[in-house]
Amino acid sequence: MMIILFTILFFLAIISLILGLIKPSLIIRWGPNEKKTRSKAALISIVAIVIFAIGAMSSTSSTPKTSTSEPAAKASQETQKTIQWNKSDPDALKNGNMKIAIGEIKKHETLAPIAESQNPTAVYKSPWDYYGKVIAFTGTVAIAENTPPDNDLSKALGGEACEIVIESTDKVIVDAMIAGNANNIQVGQQVTLYGYPIGRTEVKNKLGGSFTHLVVIGKLQ
Repeated sequence: MMIILFTILFFLAIISLILGLIKPSLIIRWGPNEKKTRSKAALISIVAIVIFAIGAMSSTSSTPKTSTSEPAAKASQETQKTIQWNKSDPDALKNGNMKIAIGEIKKHETLAPIAESQNPTAVYKSPWDYYGKVIAFTGTVAIAENTPPDNDLSKALGGEACEIVIESTDKVIVDAMIAGNANNIQVGQQVTLYGYPIGRTEVKNKLGGSFTHLVVIGKLQ
């Protein structure tokens, strides 16, 4: 705002210089006429021009500069703020975090470059501390099954989907809903899955009882 004011005053001072050279009395409004000379009028106008030019340049230099990366960073922060992960209900099948995670993985062609290495037990005990983060899970495959094309998960992921259950070295059961197929995954094979933890769920054992699984939405790589 100040730069606009100083710029206007700068140009007015130039106009006053021209008028003062033509008719000094237009600029010098005080004192006797014999002292209203062109040189005095020019001096007053030149001093004003210098002052206003300095003011305009000072206003320009004091204007805060923003880097080109700031808008993108702010947009990313605002996007993160709008994502409301449900941290009150740990049940992955009821808390609504599955829909959020599916939306997140669609933003990335691959998850491996942004994945964090975390202790599976820590993630299992407090999955809500890791919502919104891509975690790398390594373990032995217990189940590897493709889901039907008309399955809700396949439709949500927009293509092929599969369920891969692995057991980590610290005995955490990770139940991963994966974008893609499990054609190259074999039971007993060791794999690394990348995905967003969304909570836990109870899965009944065929022999009775149940196991608690850590549920993840993600990709193989």
